Amino acid sequence: MTDGTTNPGEPEMGAMNLETILIMTGEMDHLAALLRHRAQDMEGVRAADMVQDVIHPLLDELEEEVRKKAPENPGREDLRAIIAAWIDRKMDDPAGS
Repeated sequence: MTDGTTNPGEPEMGAMNLETILIMTGEMDHLAALLRHRAQDMEGVRAADMVQDVIHPLLDELEEEVRKKAPENPGREDLRAIIAAWIDRKMDDPAGS
C-alpha cells in the first residue's frame, strides 16, 4: 500500500506502538542511522546513559511528531512520510538539539 490509505485489515494508528509503525513503514533502519549519528561523539558513555539521554528522548519526540502530524486514519505512506521527514531533519541538527 503506497497511496496513504488504510486497508480494512490494517490496525488503526491508535492501536499500534511506535515500533510497529517503524517496522510497517520500513523506517527502522533510517531511525537506527539517526541513533548512530547522535551517538558518534559519545564514545565511552555507558549504555544506560545513552538510552536515557539519547534514545528515549528521540523516541518520545518522534512519537509526539507522529501524533501531531498524522491524519485521523493514516495509511502506511502517510506515516512513512512523517517519520522520514522528521528523521531527516534530526540528522541535519547538531547532535543533542
